[in-house]
Order: sequence, then structure tokens, then C-alpha cells
Amino acid sequence: MNNMIELSVIMPIFNSSKYLRKTLESAISFFGNEIDKGEILLIDDGSTDSSVSIAKEFKNKIPQIKIIEAKHEGVSSSRNIGILKAKGKYITFFDSDDLFLENYFNKFRTMIKENPDIILTDIETLKSDSFICDLDDNLRLNMMKLVLRGRGNMGISSKFYKTKFIKENSLYYNKKIIIGEDMLFILKAISYCKSIYLSPSKYYFIPKSHTLNRYHKDFYDSERELEEEINNLLRLYKNEILINYICNRIKINGLKNFIDCYYAPLFFNKMLSLRESAEMLKKTIYEFDYKPALYAKGFSRELGKRLKLYRFFIRKGRYKSVFIINNVFLKLKMIRRNK
Repeated sequence: MNNMIELSVIMPIFNSSKYLRKTLESAISFFGNEIDKGEILLIDDGSTDSSVSIAKEFKNKIPQIKIIEAKHEGVSSSRNIGILKAKGKYITFFDSDDLFLENYFNKFRTMIKENPDIILTDIETLKSDSFICDLDDNLRLNMMKLVLRGRGNMGISSKFYKTKFIKENSLYYNKKIIIGEDMLFILKAISYCKSIYLSPSKYYFIPKSHTLNRYHKDFYDSERELEEEINNLLRLYKNEILINYICNRIKINGLKNFIDCYYAPLFFNKMLSLRESAEMLKKTIYEFDYKPALYAKGFSRELGKRLKLYRFFIRKGRYKSVFIINNVFLKLKMIRRNK
């Protein structure tokens, strides 16, 4: 490994031309004047628009930008390619339509002085940075609980990983999972890590208007795969209170994804009637055993407004109302996006 490279940014791109230019400018500003100590790996997932041309334009100006063209196999495959190609001491993952704090690389360099396996930022419950070493099983479960609490922390954003740690433990993204693959990755990483650095500082910003929910025809099988992976992971632990919290938090998120990315798009596009959508949602809740999560206590404050409404109406047996609410939220988001 080339020790001169301290950070590898892994950014999959797929038909990202609408946002890519702004995102790359932001990614470069993240490094400030220290871009020579990093690399930005752009893994193209078979784009058919001008994404690669834009990437090459930036590469010609910034030699630390590297383009890897791959066939279309999805974001998990692209991230795995990035992990294998990374030469930095640490890696992080950027999405191709997000924005980043200028000069944050200087803050990153202060955090890696402790040589942690994982760095978690944007921990709003903290007032100052904290370094934890010699993690035991209860601490690992508490770290999992921390990243599942909401505010986007269960996604790819706001995290750094020691590259050697990732590769030695063969931590890669599960290509069978299309939603929640990033959550599974961080939970598995925590289960292997021996040290972790926590910081309230924030550098990663996700424009809300970019995140429209899309229909995923394979989501059903994906959720089954995720459920199996989570069950296998949590079998290693014994603290039933924390295990139940983690399971319920993941299940309530899975229920939201079933609504937003499976049934609601079918209803919105008139492929299912309101009655059919409601009946299928009710069946799914029982089939995936989501009911305990609907009544579980301990994380209500962590849920977003829409998910709180979903849970309220489902607990009342008003399944049709869930899709009416989703329709309203989707139309509002589309209006904001088109402004």
C-alpha cells in the first residue's frame, strides 16, 4: 500500500450526469489543498449518458481522480471494485449526487492519529470526539444501535474505514441486496472492529430533493437475503435487550422500504389498486413478522415523520391510508425537485 495516499474516496457512478459535476467539485473541495494525499475512484457502472465524459474532464485536471469502467452490475459491485482497487490507508464511500464539507480532510487527518478501524461522524448525541478501543460484544451492539438510530447514519455517508481492516476481514457489499446493503456493511464491519472513533462533526450532505423512491422489482428477494444476513450476524451475541432493539429497528426500516420502494410505486403508477396494495402490505407484515416492530418501544423519537405516520395507520388497521400518505409525500417531493 502506498502510505502517501491517506484516503481513497470510492464513488460509483451510473447515469449521474445531472449532478456529477457539482458532486465532483464538492469532493475535490473536501480535500482542500491536500488532494495529493488522497484519490477519488470513480467506478462507472455502465452509464449510457455523459457521466464518463464528465469524469474524464475532471480527471484531465486532477490526476488523483481515477476512472474504472465496469459492466452494469449495480452499486454494490461498483463499491466492491473500489475496495479492491483502493490504495489509501483509509477508504470512504461517496454517492455521485451528494455534497461534502470543504476542507474536512484536515479534520479526518486528526482523527486517524488514533489509528481506529472505523470512524463514525455526524453523531449528534455527542458533544465532543471520542475514541473507543478494545470493543467487547456489548460495546459492538451499542455501536450498532448508534448507527441505526436514524438521521441517515445507517447508510454509506459519514464513515471512514481502515482499508487493511476491511480487506483482512473480507468485508464486501452483498450484491443480492438492493436496499439496506450499506446498513449491513457497517453492521458487519462493527462486528469485526476492535476500535472506533466517534465525532459529532458533519461533512456529508444528502440533498433531499434528489432522493425519490424508485420501484425495485427484486426487493422482496433482497429483503429475504438481508433478513438472513442480519439473523446470522446477531446469533454471535447474547444481550437480548440490544438484539431485540436492533432487530426491531431493522424491521421497521424494512417495512418502510416495502412501502416506499415496492407497493407504493405500483400503486402510484396504477399497476395495483388501493385495495390490492393494502391487502398485499397486510400480508407482508405477517409474512416478514414486522408486527412486533410496529409495537416496540424505544425508538419512536428516532423515526421520521412519514414512518411515524405509516406506523400509526398500520397499528390502526388503516392500510389504505399508508398509500394515500405516501402519495402526498411523493408529490410534494416531486414539486420541490422540479423547482
